[in-house]
Amino acid sequence: MNEEVIRVLDFPENVRAKWGMYIDSANSCLREILDNATDESFSCKSCDNIVIDTNLNGYNLVADNGRGIPIGMSIDRPGQTQADVSISVLHSGSKFVSSGTATVGTHGVGSACANALSERYILMSKITKDNWDKSIQAVADLWNSKGPRSRGNLYYYVEYRGGYKVSEGASGLPELEAYLFKDVDPKGYRSIPEGYSTIVLFKPDPAIWGKSCKTELPLQNIRNFLLIQEKFYQRKVTVIANGEVLTGSGFVPYQYEILRTIVP
Repeated sequence: MNEEVIRVLDFPENVRAKWGMYIDSANSCLREILDNATDESFSCKSCDNIVIDTNLNGYNLVADNGRGIPIGMSIDRPGQTQADVSISVLHSGSKFVSSGTATVGTHGVGSACANALSERYILMSKITKDNWDKSIQAVADLWNSKGPRSRGNLYYYVEYRGGYKVSEGASGLPELEAYLFKDVDPKGYRSIPEGYSTIVLFKPDPAIWGKSCKTELPLQNIRNFLLIQEKFYQRKVTVIANGEVLTGSGFVPYQYEILRTIVP
């Protein structure tokens, strides 16, 4: 009788081997990343602008102007930044305990799975006066090499291909664009939007998704999010999706919508 062999798969093969346990489509990868941005907007009052693009020079892009993914070094994984851990380790996140910093994942699966199932995945988080000395040496070196007026568009970045890390460092936004989009036709070239704290760019992996790599905007989810922000929190949040500013309009109210509360 052949003895059963117990195997242990590490990231990313633990996701890629049984991806259907976690994510059912390339669209779900986009929604997982977008959910992190909308969660940040719920948690951070200053996060009031989100950009989504399903074809920025061949990439899906999600960006928000929240607090930025923490780029300090991980407590549980010495040698890795918290941002890196958040997209490369299952069940890593910041919502397991209450925190005053940026929120990353409710159960620590979505972003990591989107990374594992992408041909190329780049996470960028803005370098600021509060985090430049808490991350990898490249971040401190870049910050110290710039004058006060030249520190506005500096980013920590980490890049994965097929779920495997290929590069990590710090760079200005123009230099990052030149690196990421070096093969893009200049006629169709579009820049990464400026002024955002967290930026994610990814391409779904055709080895996983085949011909179904193209993603579509989850318009109803976005409108529901905007409606909740407006009706329940009295907040104005701007979502720009494929160049169009979206609103919560289109919501069909219930027949008996509550207009006021009567206290007995």
